[in-house]
Amino acid sequence: MEAILQEFIETLMRLLEPRYAEVVWRAEILNHPPTRIATDLGLSEQIVIRRLQLGRRTLLHLVMLTLEPPLKV
Repeated sequence: MEAILQEFIETLMRLLEPRYAEVVWRAEILNHPPTRIATDLGLSEQIVIRRLQLGRRTLLHLVMLTLEPPLKV
């Protein structure tokens, strides 16, 4: 089950814009704090936090779309 969930999340992560996917991956998968991500990527911590917010929101939206039942016509 864990492998299936990991594949599902990795698939959805590929749909994110690269600038969001990078910070979400580092924060959620690698457990890096925003300060480290900012330093590694040469960004301000505020930009990293904003990208994390937008990336997580987009990822949640993609999960919800995936789980939504198909419309009946």
